[in-house]
Amino acid sequence: MMLLQGPRGGTTTKTRLTVWCLAILVGGQLTCPAWAGDIASQRYNVTVVGDIPDAVYPRAECINNKADILIWATLKKDGRSHSYLWSRGVLVDIGSLGGRRGTYAHAINDKRRVVGVSETPDGSRHAFLWQDGKMTDLGTLGGKFSEAWDINNAGQVVGWAENAKGKRRAFLWDAQHGMRDLGAPGLESHATAINDKGQVVGISFRPATSFLWQHGKPTTLEPTPPTGFNAFQALNLNEKGEVIGVFHRGGPGHSESRIFLHTGDKMIPVEPPQRSQNCNAFGLTSSGLVVGNAFDTPTGQHAFEWQDGRSVFLNDLLAPGTGWDIYFTLAVNGKGEIAACGRLEGKQHVVLLSPQ
Repeated sequence: MMLLQGPRGGTTTKTRLTVWCLAILVGGQLTCPAWAGDIASQRYNVTVVGDIPDAVYPRAECINNKADILIWATLKKDGRSHSYLWSRGVLVDIGSLGGRRGTYAHAINDKRRVVGVSETPDGSRHAFLWQDGKMTDLGTLGGKFSEAWDINNAGQVVGWAENAKGKRRAFLWDAQHGMRDLGAPGLESHATAINDKGQVVGISFRPATSFLWQHGKPTTLEPTPPTGFNAFQALNLNEKGEVIGVFHRGGPGHSESRIFLHTGDKMIPVEPPQRSQNCNAFGLTSSGLVVGNAFDTPTGQHAFEWQDGRSVFLNDLLAPGTGWDIYFTLAVNGKGEIAACGRLEGKQHVVLLSPQ
C-alpha cells in the first residue's frame, strides 16, 4: 500500500495528511469542461479562528454550514493530539477516550456532532462520536482499531474498522443499528464520506478500486485513468452524488497526482492555476465548487478553488496588501465559506474565508 503525502465529507468537507492510494483499472470518459462563470469575481474576508497557545502547526479539518470549524493541533506541553471545536468565537477542546496520544477529529455535521479517532487507555484507537460535551466510543467490528471519517445530518457515521480477522473494513454506524460492515469490494476497504442522502464513497484494497454505496449495496467506480496513472481515490461527494478524487502514480520522492470530478457520466479534470506535480482536493459543494491544494507549483504550496473548469489561488481572492498566504485547505461549506490554514508575518493560523 502506497502513501500519498498530502492531506479530506458531504457538502462540508474534510481531511487527511495521509491519503491511501490504490491501483485501479477503470472505464469512463475524460472531458474538459467549458468555463461558465467568473470565479475570480469572488472575494474573501479573512478571520483568524481560535488561536491555540502552545500549538504546533494547528490545522483546520472541517467546516459545517453554520461555520463551526474543527481544528487539530499537537501541543508542546504534552505532545498529544488535541481536537477543538470553534463555534461562534468559542473554542472547546473535545477531549479524548482516555489514551495517551489524544484525539484526531475528522468531521462535523450541522448539529455540531463530531466524529474522528481517539486512543483508548489500552492503546487501541477507536472511532468516536462527540455531542454536547460527551464522547462516545463507537467500537469496532471485532478487532482492535477503528476510525470515523464522516458524519451526515442524520447522524450516520462512516469510516473503517478492524474485524475479528484484523482486516480493515468500511463501516456504517447509526444509533439504531450500531456499526456494520458495508460489504464494500476488496479484502479491505475504507469509507471516506457520506452525504445526507446516505450515499457513501470509499476506497478498497486487494483488489484496489473505489466504490459508491447506496440503496444497501456497493458498486465500483471505474473511470479510465490518465495515461500512466494507476490509482484512484474517491475522497468526498456532494448531495448530487458527484465524487471528487485523485489518480496517482509513482512513489515517495517521485509521485504525481491528478484531481478529477466524477459526475456519473463524465470525469472532469480539476487543475490548479499553475502546474503542480502533486495536488489534492477534499472540499466539494453541490454547486460544484472545489477547494484543494497544489503542493509544488513554481511559486510554492498554495490552496486554490475551482469551478466549471476555471481555478484560482485563494491568495488572489483576498484584498490586496493583506499579507496573508493561504497555503492549505480541506473544507468548504454549502455557503462557500472555507476553513483553511494561512501564514501572516511568519505565524501559522487557522482562518475562516468568508465570501464578501
